[in-house]
Amino acid sequence: MKKLYLLVLISFLCSCVEVGNFPAKRQKLHNMNTGQEDGFCEKNPERCTHGVPW
Repeated sequence: MKKLYLLVLISFLCSCVEVGNFPAKRQKLHNMNTGQEDGFCEKNPERCTHGVPW
């Protein structure tokens, strides 16, 4: 029974996180991976292959 209560408590705590709500630094990294940052390949040519960031 204690394991069940522990599982419910852990599930409740994990579900309290807001999905998609990133801090500004994390949002910038997310946008970098989707190619939404303007001029990324010009600023970091070593991180791009044929104009596509990796």
